[in-house]
Amino acid sequence: MQILISHRQSVPTPWRKAFPDGMKVNGPTQPQVAESRIIWLDLSRLKVAQRQLWLQQALDHQRPLVVMSPTPSDDEALQMLKLGARAYCHSLAALNQLEQIAQVLSHGGFWVGTGFMQRLMGLVASDEGPGSLPAGHPFLSLTGREQSVAKAVARGGSNREIAQSLQIAERTVKAHLSSAFIKLGVRDRVQLALLINSLALQPA
Repeated sequence: MQILISHRQSVPTPWRKAFPDGMKVNGPTQPQVAESRIIWLDLSRLKVAQRQLWLQQALDHQRPLVVMSPTPSDDEALQMLKLGARAYCHSLAALNQLEQIAQVLSHGGFWVGTGFMQRLMGLVASDEGPGSLPAGHPFLSLTGREQSVAKAVARGGSNREIAQSLQIAERTVKAHLSSAFIKLGVRDRVQLALLINSLALQPA
């Protein structure tokens, strides 16, 4: 069951259409929240202190958490992901976007908007090696080829583009990427980029 935690009097139409069996509650301590499959936390009409309290209380349920902001920004998205959210979107996100988020989270992934993803990819140095990373960083456990593939993926490259760039077969890229995901304990490209940038986002 999908649970929407919100101070709004009514459920936004797109959310209600996306999850007709979902339920809105007025706070993260309501007993129904513990039974949810995915928690959607609407930050609308919440003061800063209450946002922080509700966020922590929602995370305490140990369910995939989507933070919905009335004024989304890249900085807030980064903050929410670092604190433990699995997705970040507008409070009035469109129907298809809500459905996409739910599908990604159901498969253990993370979801962020295109703009934030582009900014995140821009944080990864284009051609620099991992020498600037601190000792013990998980990225350093990868082989040289795995590092090259991982950095290329974190920059947003497709498997085909990476294969052409490194002059290796596409299936070899997939093999290196699969190995890197296992060694780093990540599930997808978003987690990989965050980890490489030392943002300390841990998989669930």
